[in-house]
Amino acid sequence: MLSCRDVTQQASDHIDLADEPLHRPSLQVRLHLLLCRHCRRFVRHLRATRTLAAQVQQERQRGDQGERILQQVIHPKAEE
Repeated sequence: MLSCRDVTQQASDHIDLADEPLHRPSLQVRLHLLLCRHCRRFVRHLRATRTLAAQVQQERQRGDQGERILQQVIHPKAEE
């Protein structure tokens, strides 16, 4: 079975490829995430960080001041 270190190193690829319709994430990664709450939390936080970074980029491209995003960071919604 993969170690936590292995999973954290593969987490970004796991997230990227999870949205691909024909790709299934590694069985080893999925098994580890099923068993390890710390790695599940890490992957959840990585997803949230990537989503927030994408939102900031979109706001910058539109020329908005980013106040809405700042408020989301300060007062995050409860997640799963």
